Amino acid sequence: MFLAGVANATLIWSGVFAAAPQAFLLLFGGLFGTAGIALLGLLMLATWCALGLLLAALTRRALECRS
Repeated sequence: MFLAGVANATLIWSGVFAAAPQAFLLLFGGLFGTAGIALLGLLMLATWCALGLLLAALTRRALECRS
């Protein structure tokens, strides 16, 4: 239940509910229920984490090249 709450908060914070077409969210939620919405949130959270790690790696590499 806690992970579902975190996933839903991530969806709202990242603006997925505003950016994604409503039909997609209804279809995803209809097929998988609350677990589907939670899964979508966890996928979004994983995406943000991966982008953060990529940005950190690129920044570190750029700083190493400067020195």
